[in-house]
Amino acid sequence: MSRRAVESVPVLVAGGSLVGLSTSVFLGRLGVEHLLVERHAATSTHPRGRGNNLRTMELFRTAGVEQDIRAAAGALAGNDGVLQVSTLSGGGEGRWIVKAIDTGPALSQITSSGWCLCSQNDLEPVLLRYARSLGGDIRFGTELVSFTQDAEGVHAEVRDRASGETRIVHARYLVAADGPRSPVRERLGITQSGPGALFHNVSITFRSKKLQDVVGGRRFVVCYLTDPAGEGALLPVDNREQWVFHAPWAPDRGETLDDFTDARIVAHIRAAAGVPDLDVEVTGKAPWHAAD
Repeated sequence: MSRRAVESVPVLVAGGSLVGLSTSVFLGRLGVEHLLVERHAATSTHPRGRGNNLRTMELFRTAGVEQDIRAAAGALAGNDGVLQVSTLSGGGEGRWIVKAIDTGPALSQITSSGWCLCSQNDLEPVLLRYARSLGGDIRFGTELVSFTQDAEGVHAEVRDRASGETRIVHARYLVAADGPRSPVRERLGITQSGPGALFHNVSITFRSKKLQDVVGGRRFVVCYLTDPAGEGALLPVDNREQWVFHAPWAPDRGETLDDFTDARIVAHIRAAAGVPDLDVEVTGKAPWHAAD
């Protein structure tokens, strides 16, 4: 029987989304050798989380990557605030729940950074490039299979998902950056507290060239639609033709992701816009669970 390859590294990071890639950036900045493994084949293709608060941007500034992030976020640089309307084409501007998220001049007295609206699919590639430029060994399509711990550190088994090849990694530390349902956390017996699930949405990416005319000059971060036929939340991706819509989902009543057909989604978004013939091309959908 052939022996599996064995590697040694000071730090092993499990998970290569925003937390894992940020960890790689900060470790690389300090010259700490590390290996990051991520089970997915590449960075996120879905906009998903995109609000980076002031403290986060201060940390990215310290790491030397803030300007690259702001450049990637250029399309949404002028968007601010949280709007609520019945439908987008309804009369009046609607109600601004929050007019300005970044208070501008007041913050400038205490920090040289500010919050940044950068979609996850734009942010992750920036972090990946920068982390690798600092020497980070980042392997996509590679998953953490198991691990044990002793006085010398962590002994982990990782697997290349394409080839099926496994190898052993010895590390002084293991960083669990593998998401809210972290297998590492569960393996360590670290529990969660709080009420749990608050609500469920289906996050839909779509293209629409005419929607920008309906939105007009309103440059919001998110707009909540309250008409029952089009209830949900609209988020601009480029203010032109790429958008995200969060539609209510009821899995507790037996509703599945497959129930959200393209026809149903198109009808829902048209109702939210208040435009029966709005051009809508669905490009993706993913479940999204809010929990506390």
